[in-house]
Amino acid sequence: MESKQILFILTLTILLMILPGLAQDIASVNWTCVSDQDVSSIQGFVEGQPSAGKALVVRDYTGTLNNGSPGPLGTYQRWWLDGNWPDESTQNENRYIQFQVAPQKGFLFNADSVSLYLNAGGTGNMMAN
Repeated sequence: MESKQILFILTLTILLMILPGLAQDIASVNWTCVSDQDVSSIQGFVEGQPSAGKALVVRDYTGTLNNGSPGPLGTYQRWWLDGNWPDESTQNENRYIQFQVAPQKGFLFNADSVSLYLNAGGTGNMMAN
């Protein structure tokens, strides 16, 4: 074999050994929203920030109604609009809850799915996107 062929085969072998290690590892960030706004668990080379709201605030995690009785939604995070909730039938770009994820320094991040469980209570409908 010529030295160029040997060099090519050696280079190809090294690349085939290295490339699988460069594939993206599974990563996830979870917020359980049962006692605080912080990230509950992380897997992989990602970071998450505490959940945050714009024009909304966390009301409680207790499941207790204003009159002291247990509420129907359990002990999960409740977001609330200060004051009266307006009757809206379209999306309001100025009101949202944010869950932020980013790669750790030196890594890339490509999301292929997002899972979110929502529950609403009250006298009207809830819309989310």
